[in-house]
Amino acid sequence: MSSIFVDCGFARAAIKELSAIMVTDATGKVKQERLNTVTRSTRFQQIFPVFGINSEYFTVKPGQTMSHFDKHCKVVLDCFKRRWNPNIVHQYRTTFSTDKWVALSTKTQKKHSLTQCRECAHSYASYQKAFPGATWCKKRKLPALAKHMCDEYLTQAMGENEHMDVVEASRDLAEGIEKSYKEKVGRPFLDIVTSTYGKRCTGKQNAAEKKKEQRQLIKKCVNHMQQLSQANVAQMVLQEGLSLRSYNRMRLLQSFEAPGKRSSGKVKTHSPSLSSITWDTSGAMMEIENWDTTTKLNWSALARKYNVPGRNGGQVLKEYAQRHGVNTYQLDGLEQQKRDRRRKLKMPGGEISVPCAGTVEEVKEVWKRQINEGVFTVGEECAPREVTTLSTQGGEVVTQARTIHSRKVPLKCIRERLLKLHEPYMRLQSDDQLDSMSRADVIEILKRFHEAVDDSENIMHIRHRIKGLQRRRHLVMWHDHGTILGQGYIFITVKVLYDPAIFLTKEEMDPHNPNLNIQGIIEKPEVHIIGFSSAAHEQQTILIQDRVSCLKDSHIPIMSSNGIPVEDTILYFTGDGPARNYERGVQQGGAIRCGACGIQATMTSDIAHSLTLMWRTLEEQQNIILAGQFGKKAELKPLSGLSKTQLQVELTLRGIDVPSTALKKELEANLQGLLRGFVRVPTLLMNNPCQSLQSLHLERYTILECEPMHDLKGHIHNLLTEVTAYLDPSIKPQCEAIIAQVMTKETKRACDYRHTAILLLMNLLKYDGQSPLCLIFRTIVEISEIMYSSEDKRTTRSILRFYNLTWLHAMTCTEVMYTPRNMTPEKFFGAYFHALSSHAAQQYEVVCLKSVNTENEERILGMASKIATTTSNRKPENVLPNILLRLQAGAQRDRNTLEEQNNSIRAAAKQLPPATNTTVTKVMMRKYAFSWQAHLNRIAPYLEAGQGVWWDDRGDHCEFFDGPHEPAFRPEGPPLKHFRNTSLELLDIKKREIFKALIESDSMHICNE
Repeated sequence: MSSIFVDCGFARAAIKELSAIMVTDATGKVKQERLNTVTRSTRFQQIFPVFGINSEYFTVKPGQTMSHFDKHCKVVLDCFKRRWNPNIVHQYRTTFSTDKWVALSTKTQKKHSLTQCRECAHSYASYQKAFPGATWCKKRKLPALAKHMCDEYLTQAMGENEHMDVVEASRDLAEGIEKSYKEKVGRPFLDIVTSTYGKRCTGKQNAAEKKKEQRQLIKKCVNHMQQLSQANVAQMVLQEGLSLRSYNRMRLLQSFEAPGKRSSGKVKTHSPSLSSITWDTSGAMMEIENWDTTTKLNWSALARKYNVPGRNGGQVLKEYAQRHGVNTYQLDGLEQQKRDRRRKLKMPGGEISVPCAGTVEEVKEVWKRQINEGVFTVGEECAPREVTTLSTQGGEVVTQARTIHSRKVPLKCIRERLLKLHEPYMRLQSDDQLDSMSRADVIEILKRFHEAVDDSENIMHIRHRIKGLQRRRHLVMWHDHGTILGQGYIFITVKVLYDPAIFLTKEEMDPHNPNLNIQGIIEKPEVHIIGFSSAAHEQQTILIQDRVSCLKDSHIPIMSSNGIPVEDTILYFTGDGPARNYERGVQQGGAIRCGACGIQATMTSDIAHSLTLMWRTLEEQQNIILAGQFGKKAELKPLSGLSKTQLQVELTLRGIDVPSTALKKELEANLQGLLRGFVRVPTLLMNNPCQSLQSLHLERYTILECEPMHDLKGHIHNLLTEVTAYLDPSIKPQCEAIIAQVMTKETKRACDYRHTAILLLMNLLKYDGQSPLCLIFRTIVEISEIMYSSEDKRTTRSILRFYNLTWLHAMTCTEVMYTPRNMTPEKFFGAYFHALSSHAAQQYEVVCLKSVNTENEERILGMASKIATTTSNRKPENVLPNILLRLQAGAQRDRNTLEEQNNSIRAAAKQLPPATNTTVTKVMMRKYAFSWQAHLNRIAPYLEAGQGVWWDDRGDHCEFFDGPHEPAFRPEGPPLKHFRNTSLELLDIKKREIFKALIESDSMHICNE
């Protein structure tokens, strides 16, 4: 066999290593270093100086494109690309790694050579033979010696007998070799040759041997399939939503014969023919028929009594009785006839049974093992609750008291599980990697993630900031109430916010995979608590203590697989309106519509008023509640139901002068005006109202007031209900038909409303593309697109666009539908309208709204209900572990249906005319001067950049450069804000300062139109 010149295994492995070094650049991005032949040859010579290779070997000669070394490298790399077992490749590269070469002594290294490496051929023969390329090996003298000995034997045999029997001579030779091998080697010669060359040396097989070999092969395949089936069937039962009873029925149907349909064949019998019976049948039958069924019959003894021949006389007698209609099962002491066991189905040929899936007991054992190994978790019991059940016993109704428990997966377990799942996508750089970076490299990392950098900042401090960016995740809480099997449950989930400073982007992971959705993978929610609770707040409070106990340890870092500590911060709560009000401690309904800004329900249509309200933090809320005396009580509504004397004390402590003649109703109104919708401290502080948020590590905890799915769905529903009153008669029938498609559905999904808005806009554009109704639906369609866009689409331009769209949409709605015709103003301009017009853009400035969308969380409720209905035994103690187990298994294969829905909606939206820059006429500025000024206050950082950057005055209108064709970022600013470095309240304060400075400088005439 010809060699490929580079025969040393260490040299081959080094060529592979030097040609495919994966490096981490200054920004933390992992990439493959571009091949540099000069660098490769230099490093190769540094690693293998003992080879003493001439420098001409590495030099490109005139008229050639590459050196001899590069040519040989190409041959070696081509061999590595061939299809050979990945495990062997790994073993080969590990055995011949550069580290192993350096560890060899100089004396041992000198035994190796670049070509015709005798040391590798001798000491690493098995690895060299596994290499798919040609490998040099020392010529062996033994084959020639064996041939010479065989020739001598045949020559001597032919000399003794001219008519030699070839078979006999061969047998003599084989016996001699066999005897010698047994004495010298200890193994039969034929076994060694057969294991090396296979069937070629075994001789011709007869029919019986062929059949035996075929049966053994089939059995081996069946056993292998059986093992695979037992390994995967437990996972399949969980993921496919099969109950154990359904699985067992399917298993019997697939692997066993159906009852009553046994395959044809001889029926085994013990009875002789009637002509050969010599014993007393009449006497035996009479005794059998008169036997007392309360006593078990001994058939063997009875057979001996009547001289039934044969050792199996009892079986013969029993079978004879059965043939004559005797119920032998009662005589055997059995209550009913035994069912015949189903026989396994046979494979073609009828000899070997088909593979059979594991039994229910085996499936349960697999689940128990997976739970013990940490693959799945069913949590722990928490929040015991006494319930009363009714049952009937003896025709009477009996009351029974029992204790049921909720189920909790500790927050620490969730954090560890998520870290294990997300670690392949994280930028976890070690301290040594960061310390080896230059100042320019670490500054580039901060700039890449839009972090402010001061030129005078110490490099050690910059590195510490990068560690904080890469090693701190931010968590989002959610909870909602649902009904499962007629019982109320509250689900609490946790998920990690996607942050490109922590996690790799799609382009960095796999730019050629269009289906890769890293943000969707990272933000998949995990169930934290499932509690037995109705929608009443009184029952939901029993879970507060369990939630708080997990939060107290949330600041403790958890370690990654490579020993890097990762911290977590509870940052946001998101959910529907009732869940937000409960979490914050705000009254349900009533005069106050929003817990974040405290706007009154009658003022939500006043856009100027809505946009000027400040964001209220949880700490401010706690201070307001605790300012008096009675707010310190650990109750749901500590300040409700106070007597007149108590109201006077409470108001006096809050600094309010209380006239002695004031009525109780007046005192209550004064107190409600001070509370502005708050009824208690935030829920997580309710058990101990005076403790600080910092004690629970909730100093940054914010309850978001805009949840994309519920608020967008509710507002589009109101628009579709109201718009029919403003349609032109010529297009009204077509529009009503479009609206009816979603309104008549039994289950109305958010994606259905978004798609209907697009279809309705298409129809309106055909009639009058400049009408106010077109503007309403054009803005809401684009608003929904931004709210469902991913983090990589969130830019300074898209934020400005979102602010402008929400303001235009709100102003057009108030202009066209100020007095709704199909619903009350309170409903149309209610919580949904206020959340979109006032808080959606605020939140989008710091966090991707898709990240706080709760569609995946709401889907958990539906999945849990389906799981409990189809797979549980409906016992309260078993329902929750079953739900937790199957939710985790389903999450491993769950399709990203949300992304599929968004793709279909985007495809429909592409048929709309392309979006252009936002324009606001001077007439509109003057008509809505107060709301226009409030809007400019919210986009003050864009105005600060100066005219001609993000906006320009066009005479009769103002144009904002926020269209999709405009740059996503501009060097003049503002920088992209992020939840990791700012908060909603701080952002609000900063904008007011910027806008005030612009007004005082009189440099923004757009503000004075």
